[in-house]
Amino acid sequence: MSKYLKLAKHCKLVEGVTGTMIYDFKNKRAYHVEKMESDKLKMLLKGSSVDEMCSKNIQIQKFIDQMIDSEVATLQENWTPSEKAHKGQLYELHPENRILLNKIFIELPGTCTENCEFCGEVMINGCYSCKRPIINRFDKFYYFRLISEIAVYGFKNIYFQGGNLFLQTDYLKEVLEYTRRMVGSETNIFVICDSRHISKEMYEFLKSLNVLLIVGVECDDKSQEEILLEIEEKLLSIKGILGAINLKMDVNNILNFSKIKEDVAIQYANQAIMFSLRYHEGSNKLDYFSSMPKIISDETSFFLMEKIHPCLAGTLAVSVDGKVYPCPELKEVIGIIDYDLNKTFSQIFNNQEEIMKYWCFGIEKIDTCKECEYRKTCSDCRALDYMLGNINEKCICSKKEIG
Repeated sequence: MSKYLKLAKHCKLVEGVTGTMIYDFKNKRAYHVEKMESDKLKMLLKGSSVDEMCSKNIQIQKFIDQMIDSEVATLQENWTPSEKAHKGQLYELHPENRILLNKIFIELPGTCTENCEFCGEVMINGCYSCKRPIINRFDKFYYFRLISEIAVYGFKNIYFQGGNLFLQTDYLKEVLEYTRRMVGSETNIFVICDSRHISKEMYEFLKSLNVLLIVGVECDDKSQEEILLEIEEKLLSIKGILGAINLKMDVNNILNFSKIKEDVAIQYANQAIMFSLRYHEGSNKLDYFSSMPKIISDETSFFLMEKIHPCLAGTLAVSVDGKVYPCPELKEVIGIIDYDLNKTFSQIFNNQEEIMKYWCFGIEKIDTCKECEYRKTCSDCRALDYMLGNINEKCICSKKEIG
């Protein structure tokens, strides 16, 4: 009796110019199927029997066995067409209604004594790195009113960033204390920083407010042992308030990233690990799928990615001079807060049409990605491509010219 191949219910296919991706939501995995096997797979899923296909090409049996062993397909005695995904059709109607208010970055004034040579460079995922602000003066009225407005909307995460914020502990304490009082215990509050200037008193203060730190660690020109030692030294004074480790390196050193991340993950198993990659003229092209952390989302997010950007959606940033951006690194001004002129954050936030230009910047709108089978699993940083001159492209993707 003939057998027929059936894609598992917890899997979805995405076709592209060089093959097909199988997304396995149950096991959080993604598999790439080369073009030739991809064509055979489509024939099998459209009703060609396994016996018929294997009689033409004996290698097909090995491919089918691999799919079954990986739990992405099963064999059945009768062929039934795959049901269309109704979820995706429903979500397409009003994708903006599915967006959670996830992140807001607030830049604080201040100074920095580090004088890092790469400060302000173009970065992938640079929003989690410290940066020197253009204003040093602290305006208490501005920040307290801003935080009062933001608190109304219920953002899940609030990030404070600037230069070296722990050199200005008096106003930092005021801001953090007021923020926690306004947002309550459900909102996560983070400070993006270098941990070297945190006193014992400040540590206790942060712990009492449940404020977590995102600590940057430079990885270029260092051995694995040196990186782990630096992390250990930085974290000795902040155990219990560490939110994430941000590994920072040049994009040309990306081949070392997986090994570094693996070592850090073993040493600090319960800590979130982020990354920021510096890019400069002459840097290598980047294979996002092979080199970068992968997005293996749930089925709902999988469909929403067509219409909603996986990073920008639910994200805003407010600069020290009142400018509201889609994210800290994507410097397209959505609006400018000026309380003296009665121009408020709420007025800007309620201009949903302007905000949705970025939140609903789905992967399908990126020219490089819309016909690529990897598009539902790759990391993406629209800010990088904006800084490189074209927000509609994935400018440094190594697969850009394929197909």
